[in-house]
Formats: sequence, structure tokens, C-alpha cells
Amino acid sequence: MTHQPPRALLFAAALFACSAYSSPVSSGTCVIRLAYNEVAAPPFYFGDGGKTPPNPGPAIELVDMAANQLGCKIEWQRKPLKRIIHELEYDAIDATLALSYGDARKSFLVYPMKNGLPDANLALWSLSYDFYVKQGSTLK
Repeated sequence: MTHQPPRALLFAAALFACSAYSSPVSSGTCVIRLAYNEVAAPPFYFGDGGKTPPNPGPAIELVDMAANQLGCKIEWQRKPLKRIIHELEYDAIDATLALSYGDARKSFLVYPMKNGLPDANLALWSLSYDFYVKQGSTLK
């Protein structure tokens, strides 16, 4: 048995759940329509615009790896974030990457939860934000 990163296994489970809602193709495999932001998010995924580049980054490669292990194919789509959210809400796509949790979204999206809150241990990645001010500013 080959060694696999724990996140790949967790994501494989998530893809398996998602595959129940995916589109079957004639070969018996599932197709998961997954859209992600058209703006790069290095180091997680690269490239801007509507196409996935040849070296897309670890997030894309991880999803492809998990899908392959489940016998599924990912139909990658790059779109503006607002369109992704709209298409998720109206079932035009099956999944996305890097979409933060929000009460308004929980009516049409499924997040990994623990004790009623999003389970950060199951996130593909997490981000933090800093606030900067101009040197010499009186803001503290």
C-alpha cells in the first residue's frame, strides 16, 4: 500500500460523497463539475483566466489524485467567484475549492462540521489576513 497524505484521504471521502450527485458517463465513471476562482491563489493553485494551466498547483493535483482513486473525473471550470456561488446554489456545478463558511451558504452547501461549527481540521488549507498601515500612521 502506498503512503498517502491524510488530507488526500479526507478529500477522497468528500469526493466520494460528492460523486453521489455527479453525472455518470458511459464508461461507468462519475464526472464531478468543479469550478474554482479564475484568479490565482498561490501557492494553492496558479494561472489566471478561464483555463487550468499545465502545472496547476497542489490543490488541483490533490483533487485530481483523490478523484482518480475513486474512479471519477473532474471537469475543471474557472469562473468568477460570484458566478461559482450562483451555480452552486442552482446545481449548475457540483463543487468548488476555497469557499469560506457562511450562514447564508449553509442552505445549499455542505461543509465538514464538528459541534455545529466548521471543522478546520478538514480544510484543504486555511488563510490568515494581516492589516497594514503606512509607516508613521497614527492608526494602531
